[in-house]
This record gives sequence, structure tokens and C-alpha cells, in this order.
Amino acid sequence: MRRMLAVCLVSLLSVQPRAGLAQPTKGKYRVVSRMVLRTPGIAGAAEYLTMDSAAHRLYIATANGVVVVDTGKHKVEGVIPQPERVHCVALRPGKQIGYATLWQPNLVAVIDLKTLKTIDTIDVHTVFAKGQWPKAIVYEPTTERLFTFNESSGDCTCIDANTNKVLGHIPLGGIPGFAVADGEGLVYANVTQTNEVVAISANTMTIAKRWPVVWGLGPTGLAYDAKHGRLYSTCNNARLVVSDPVQGKALASVPIGKGADAVAYDPKTGLLFSSNGNDGTITVIQERGPNDYYVLTTTPSLWGARTMAIDERTHHLFVVAPTAPDTTGPYSGRGVLTMLELAPR
Repeated sequence: MRRMLAVCLVSLLSVQPRAGLAQPTKGKYRVVSRMVLRTPGIAGAAEYLTMDSAAHRLYIATANGVVVVDTGKHKVEGVIPQPERVHCVALRPGKQIGYATLWQPNLVAVIDLKTLKTIDTIDVHTVFAKGQWPKAIVYEPTTERLFTFNESSGDCTCIDANTNKVLGHIPLGGIPGFAVADGEGLVYANVTQTNEVVAISANTMTIAKRWPVVWGLGPTGLAYDAKHGRLYSTCNNARLVVSDPVQGKALASVPIGKGADAVAYDPKTGLLFSSNGNDGTITVIQERGPNDYYVLTTTPSLWGARTMAIDERTHHLFVVAPTAPDTTGPYSGRGVLTMLELAPR
């Protein structure tokens, strides 16, 4: 009997995973901190979140300013007031400069990240109805250019980050969603209206290719996996679509929650996260191998928390949501935002 048990144990211990497949992790996340952001003058709505892991800073775009949170000390470090709705913040590495899109004025605010002061503004609008209502903004390092993605005019504005001058506009063929840069001269963007992803050459300011997301409708959030060369689009029909940007082709899709407006990828763990505002959840997805993805777990967050950022240094997730009008208790009131920090168990 003992001999049989020993043989069984040896057999179990010798089982190895198939080559080329990543090891699944538990994907369990828990809330480790909750902050109430009662910053005066800031209305209770949050757009995109931008994480600077090296500086322990989270930039929260809100209805009339940028809230800067020190994620290490768990406190508001400052507020950068703006005259109009802020949609997104992009950072310029090594320069201590940030950029915020201001929706209705059609402006980009240039921010000194040391002083948290606005030092310049860039008008992205033209008399030819281009550059209207900028939302997402991306800094492309090889060309040192900025790209804003404009909702009303359905185009992209290219800006020289050294001179703050507009270089031109790129028609996208529809209303854009979020965008990312691959660090090698290409900028990718969802086109929500046409259910596509476009690849933009930062150097020539032209669209290099475009392809349908196939299983997705209304792609919004977008993340890039540089190691495996994959793009991840969260879509309004509760699907996450995986694309190969080299082939210009959608490869797979995974079910997620409703109301997702952000997706984050952790390159060290191979985990994907979708923030589902209508469900108040975060979908955690495991990357097992090439074009092989599955849902590990669904984690509760906050209703309305559709935007999200990941700290790649700590692997912590951050979501922000406004309080509902009928909310009672310490998380109630107009102009109150609640930020959750979630960490792996």
C-alpha cells in the first residue's frame, strides 16, 4: 500500500504544464483602501485615470479639474483646476510635463507636474470643424508628438510636444474611443462608431491600417501588450476583443461585465482587468497562451466605476466612481468621488 501511494505521489509531482502556456494565477483581488475625495470645486464625475507608478501618483480627470492622488501616502496631493470638463491626462516621461484634454473649449492644457500648475493651452480646433471635443490623448515618444482623439469631429489632432503647435488632423471615419502608443512609432485607437481599431503612423500622420473588432460593438477602452503584440478592446456589448496589430485582425473575445470603459494589462502577471461600471465589478482575465484567454473571477468594486488604472509596480488597481444622489453616509453629496484600491490576495 505504501509503495502504491509513493508511486502516485511521484506521478502527481512529475506532471508539468504544456510548454508555452502561462501559469494561471488565482486572480483574487480585495479592497485594501477607500478614499473619499471631497475636493472643493470638483464635481462628482470621473473620466480617465492615469497612473505614474514611479512617482506614486494617480491623475484623475474630473468635470472641472485634475485631482492628483499620492497612492503611497493615500492623500490628495493637489488639484489642477480647469475651466471645463477634463477627459484624459497624458504624461511626458522625463520632462515633468502633463497634458489634459478639455472637452468643450477644444483645448489641451499643458501642466507642470512639479508645481501642478497649468503653464500653457493648445487650441486643437480649426475653422474647418476639425479637432472638436478632444477626449483621449496619447504621447508618442519616438516622434515626441501628442495625439488627441476628438469625439465631435471624428478625427485625431497631432501636436508637436516641443513647440505645442498643431501639426495636422487625421480623419478617423467615426467617433473615437481610447488610444494607446506602442512606443515604436504607432498609435492605436478604437473607433467606437464603426466598431474598428485603427493604427496611425505617428511620423507620417496617416492611418496605416484598420480592422473590425468582429465580436465587439462600440469599442471604448484599449490596452497594449508589448510582449505578445496584442491589443485589448473593451466593448459596449460586454465583450473584450483581442487583436493582433501586425496582422490587423481580431483573434478572440472574452465575456466581461456591462458598462466597461477601461481595460488594464499587467505585463508581469499576464492578467487583464475590465472595469464594469454598470455592474459595479472588475472582470479578471487570465492569459494562458497565444490567443487563449479565459475569465478567472469577477471582483466587486463600485457601481459607476467604469474607469480604472493599474500600478504595475505594486499590481494594485484603482477605480473611481461618483456617489449617487440618494447615497447616504460618508460617501454622499455632490462633488464627492470615492476611490477604491484593490490588491491581489
